[in-house]
Amino acid sequence: MSSSPELATAEEIHAHLVEQLNGALRRPGVWGNELTLRLLIDHLLTVEREPDGLDLVRQEMERRNAWSARGVTGAVIDRLPHPHVVDHPAMASVYAELANDRGWLHPDRTLDADRFTDLRESAAAWAAYDRTLQEVTDAFGTPSVLFGPTSPVHGKTLGYLTDDPAEPMVFFHIGQRLDLGTETTGSDDHDPLVLIAVRHGGMPLPDALTYTPQGRRRLQQAADKPVQTADPAQVNDYDGFAEAYSAETENSLVNAYYERPAMLALAGDVAGRRILDAGCGTGPLTAALRDRGADVTGIDASTGMLALARQRLGDDAPLHVVDLRDPLPFADGAFDDVVASLVLHYLEDWGPTLTEIRRVLRPGGRLIASVDHPFVAYTISDPRPDYLATTSYSFDWLLSGRLVPMKFWRKPLHTMTDAFTAAGFRISTISEPQPDPAARDLFPDAFQDLSTRPAFLFFVLEASSKASGADDQPNDDPGAK
Repeated sequence: MSSSPELATAEEIHAHLVEQLNGALRRPGVWGNELTLRLLIDHLLTVEREPDGLDLVRQEMERRNAWSARGVTGAVIDRLPHPHVVDHPAMASVYAELANDRGWLHPDRTLDADRFTDLRESAAAWAAYDRTLQEVTDAFGTPSVLFGPTSPVHGKTLGYLTDDPAEPMVFFHIGQRLDLGTETTGSDDHDPLVLIAVRHGGMPLPDALTYTPQGRRRLQQAADKPVQTADPAQVNDYDGFAEAYSAETENSLVNAYYERPAMLALAGDVAGRRILDAGCGTGPLTAALRDRGADVTGIDASTGMLALARQRLGDDAPLHVVDLRDPLPFADGAFDDVVASLVLHYLEDWGPTLTEIRRVLRPGGRLIASVDHPFVAYTISDPRPDYLATTSYSFDWLLSGRLVPMKFWRKPLHTMTDAFTAAGFRISTISEPQPDPAARDLFPDAFQDLSTRPAFLFFVLEASSKASGADDQPNDDPGAK
């Protein structure tokens, strides 16, 4: 009988949680936003023998008017309205104050006392003018902590602190400018990122913020129009809401506990397989397949989504900007599998795309795809559309207080299967899976709903040796049931 493994000590667990918390604070959208931060803080407080500490944290946030029905995130959205996701980095910066007070925060640099005093005393007056991100870093240097993505087009928060945890931190909330014609004091009036507000830590949230002219205009716009209306001209504009989409889907029920686990289960043992992630987005499925030993290449039409994917996967990850309506830049038979996660329903005509996917697959290779369930696509419209026709439908997603217009294409099931076989695929599996049971306690009401209705439809398709789809020998499918 083998002996039990030696468990980590409390000190080792504590150090690991602190390391994880620092990562989640810096990239909240990738780590799961506020829920992840609260769980990590709760675990740290438990290890430090303060099992009720999270309730005290919430009470302190409420005292500072930094809490709402949606937690700190909701309070931040009310005070920092912005169409390009300032809210998640700003939310993380509020929790960073707690981390700094507790000695958990590991800054990249600290300012000496005199330098920090100058920054703290001058920041509010300095924010009387619109400032670019470059001007902030020129004036005050590299931040102690950068909250949010390093991408030059996405919102972020810059935090500054000293070695003395008793000194409240100072934060600069950065977002995309409302219009490129707005004057700043700098020479580059085309820098897309500008200062929205300066926040002094330790104070009630409404009193802590000093807004720039850009920030005041945002507040006025939010008062006039609480939810930003969708611009139909920007349909499916993933570059415009990449960070918001990533934050919304990273740990959501339908994505993290339903669609991605189902795709991985259908893929089976992928160790050593060459896989193309077609429509990889920010790369969560790419990362999961790579962690399971696959050699994964990712493609997506959105440069914004790929920028986030590269931050997740590393600079050496093979990621390419490719529109699935265009020819694929790969040799015949280059891949053992192609995964297409929730992408085909963006296309009116699947034929050219499936033909290209078949071309880059080796004979016997697999296409593993998920799409909006045709029954769902049929029932969401009133009046009901013609089920047997291929028709488009439009709707608005609400992402971080912003409505974004989307357009999908609905197809009957037989049109989907006909398209697969016409492109040279044999249908191996059609699946309507259940969500991961681990989500039952996290999303009790939504879990029950998702468990009893259709959402997505999943396919495993084998590439025939002949483009016509003629029969050949069965392949070595590691995901076969």
